[in-house]
Amino acid sequence: MIPLINSLFPYHASQVAVLSHILEIVTPPDHVLHGFVVDHPIEGRVVYVHLPPLHSTATSRPEALAPHFFEVLRPHDPLRAIPAAAAPNSVNSALDMRESLTALLDLAAESLEATSLILALDKDDREPDRLGDLLHSLMYVGGQVVKQGALPGGWEWDPRRWVLVGMEL
Repeated sequence: MIPLINSLFPYHASQVAVLSHILEIVTPPDHVLHGFVVDHPIEGRVVYVHLPPLHSTATSRPEALAPHFFEVLRPHDPLRAIPAAAAPNSVNSALDMRESLTALLDLAAESLEATSLILALDKDDREPDRLGDLLHSLMYVGGQVVKQGALPGGWEWDPRRWVLVGMEL
């Protein structure tokens, strides 16, 4: 059985696993995103991907889905201590985040012919403020936090550990 399924759906792992196929997405230079594809008989194909935390500097923030996000929405943000030009890692992380999300959406919609993409965010991997910022960013680009009972088959996950963000394709 797929370890991510066991972790996400401890009470429904066997039901989910029967309908699932493992998914590993390799991105340059050597990053691997783990997930699975569920072929639900009623809801169609749904792609689940565990979105690990970005490896970035403490000054970069996950809502920076575009290089000038702060300049447009929060020009006087006190947490933006380093200008974008002086923090190349922050800009690279922002571009990587945007490009990665676009690539995931394209992969799920076009190659995998899915009806939706669900990003699994492990609360244990992130500080609460950074998780909140990431959720805000994902909602800004069309993601919605999935509520308990909203998944096909009534599958439940542990909301103390996981946040699921769904995107219709």
